[in-house]
Amino acid sequence: MLAAQRELLDRIRALPGVESASVVNVLPLTGDYEIHGVGPVGKPLNRDSGAEARLIDPRYFETMHIPLIAGRALREDDSGKVAVINQKMAYRLWPGENPIGREFTDNGNPPIRVIGVVGNVHSGPLEAEPMMQYYSSFVAFPGYANSFAIRTKTDPLSLLPAVEKTIWRLDPEQAVSGAKTMEHIIRSATLERRFETDLLLGFSGSALFLSALGLFGVASLSVTRHSREFGIRMALGATGADVLYLEIVRNIVIVIAGLAVGLLLSFATHRALAALLFGVSALSLSVYAAAAAVLIISAMIAVLIPALRAARMDPAIVLRDE
Repeated sequence: MLAAQRELLDRIRALPGVESASVVNVLPLTGDYEIHGVGPVGKPLNRDSGAEARLIDPRYFETMHIPLIAGRALREDDSGKVAVINQKMAYRLWPGENPIGREFTDNGNPPIRVIGVVGNVHSGPLEAEPMMQYYSSFVAFPGYANSFAIRTKTDPLSLLPAVEKTIWRLDPEQAVSGAKTMEHIIRSATLERRFETDLLLGFSGSALFLSALGLFGVASLSVTRHSREFGIRMALGATGADVLYLEIVRNIVIVIAGLAVGLLLSFATHRALAALLFGVSALSLSVYAAAAAVLIISAMIAVLIPALRAARMDPAIVLRDE
């Protein structure tokens, strides 16, 4: 079985357009787990300390672009007695210590020695914290590592027929199923959050439009109510630019006051928003600054039309109408 797996990997790697290929028992972001109870040697096994067990070939980290943080990656001659762990596991089992060369137990089996540390990888929802993970060679259980990860230089789906033919040349009865690109897997893993984000985006766009419409109405009403004031100012020598500036400032004060109240409410409810975010802080100053800028620009556009109308008033007509 092991020889067949390695021969198949060599043939897939030789296909035109293939940059790297490897095998693993469970792919990231699919929501599939194989949890083992782990603990550092010399300490009692904590049944709550579950780690995801990964069976891989040595080129898996290269294929998946998982960074090596410390130590070394697996080699072809490594057995199941050594493993590469992720940063989460290194921190949990040996906080503040160098984990390279340390040993841990796996469900009470013979100790496994740590030879390297790699970055954390999400196996499920992105909003959840990555679990502890350790990677060992698939040589002891080649039949369990039955998922192929292939990095290509071209469209991955265009290589699928060639990969299928390569597999069937070695084993005509072997079923090939579940072929997906990582883009598809990521989209599936984030489907719920993207729907929620699109929904919030729609509500936010509607709220922005209604806010701009409301500001336009307020500004228009302000121009109507202060038309006599504008006429008197212009009769006394004020220019259209002076009236334009006055009306813009008057309305922008209202916008800033509303923006301040909105920011205070956002700060008060940021914990509720944090559950919907990934990779972005709910108190990100850049996000708040961008939101404020969008609102101010929208308000300026809404206010500008009534303000221009006020600046173009004929003071003689305004005062005569009054």
